[in-house]
Amino acid sequence: AIEILGNSHGERIINMILDIINNSMEKNTIGMSKDVGNATNSLRKFMFENVYLSKKAKSEEAKSEYIIEQLYNYYLKNNNALPKEHLEIYKGMDTTIEDIICDYIAGTTDRFIINLYYNIFIPKPWQKY
Repeated sequence: AIEILGNSHGERIINMILDIINNSMEKNTIGMSKDVGNATNSLRKFMFENVYLSKKAKSEEAKSEYIIEQLYNYYLKNNNALPKEHLEIYKGMDTTIEDIICDYIAGTTDRFIINLYYNIFIPKPWQKY
């Protein structure tokens, strides 16, 4: 799969997108070529078996749920702490703050969420004055 799709995440995404474009030109359907489709499915299967659903990942699941729950509750009590750009998206829309918070959290990466949790909930060390 790596030989066909590329070594890095960015290379794989670009190669998949370019393949879809090239394979779909002048057709009534949109899809990947057989080789790229097979490589993508192979990589997806590997990732689920060895990363997403691995024992190590599953052992961290409760921690992840806890972090997300704490951030959700924090933003429920502190709506004004949500980024203004995110809140602007929903101006004039009939949506709940709960949905806005869920959309914000869902739209972030794992690394971002961990850093956000750290910055909000972990005390900063005393600074010299």
